[in-house]
Amino acid sequence: MFLAACLLCLTFGCGGDNIAPVSGTILLDSKPLPDAYVVFEPVSGGATNLATAKTDSNGHYSLSMRDGRAGCPTGNYKVRLTTVPPDSMDDERSPLPKDTIPKRYQDSPPLFEVTAEGNDQADFELDKR
Repeated sequence: MFLAACLLCLTFGCGGDNIAPVSGTILLDSKPLPDAYVVFEPVSGGATNLATAKTDSNGHYSLSMRDGRAGCPTGNYKVRLTTVPPDSMDDERSPLPKDTIPKRYQDSPPLFEVTAEGNDQADFELDKR
């Protein structure tokens, strides 16, 4: 019985990781925003459920977990957006590149709820105004 329970956990997962597919498009002034980094950060805090992506040339992204699984756990998220590559922050001697996303989106990030059904239209339209 114990062995059967362990096999079920390995096959289907344990711990309530309700991961749903999430993808969408980021627009800036009604134009696709390429090479933007998208991070879904849980509203309740904690970095264990971060899901990330990078937009393609059409501004499209698909989230994945740090362990490589596609999607994002269900829940409420702050959507962090930046065009500054994460590895550029490693070199303290060089100034950071200018972020093309207005600062107000970092100060007050958009919110998004990931439901069990997932979402292929997690779109965000930003403007420079």
